[in-house]
Amino acid sequence: ITPEMIQAQAQAMVQAAAQAQAVVAAAKNRGGGLVPMNAAQISALSQIQAQAIVNARPQTAIVGSGSGKSDEKPTPQQIQNQIQLQAQALVHAHTQAQISAGIYKGGETAPAAAAKPKAAPQASPLPSPAAAPV
Repeated sequence: ITPEMIQAQAQAMVQAAAQAQAVVAAAKNRGGGLVPMNAAQISALSQIQAQAIVNARPQTAIVGSGSGKSDEKPTPQQIQNQIQLQAQALVHAHTQAQISAGIYKGGETAPAAAAKPKAAPQASPLPSPAAAPV
């Protein structure tokens, strides 16, 4: 691996992170704000968003080719690599936004939550004075 390839990969990572932050900022500013999500939900959302971002601008997947031709097409492998990189950046950005908003559901997935033993039932609240017999 050459220093140029490392530099190009670093630039791709910075670009992916900036794009991810923009996507999360847009979600925050859109009407309802952020929706609480767990790690599995964030991962699924990030993967879909990454595919859309890279497919909309496939030239962002051309890393370290050095040719600089504007009509150059990325290989399927370059596109897959960029989608993966973008998805990782989105997962990080979404998770950080959720944590900073205090709404992150954590790493628990729905099947894991269903498999957990149920907590002991809480005592029911005392009836309000109005409902008590006189």
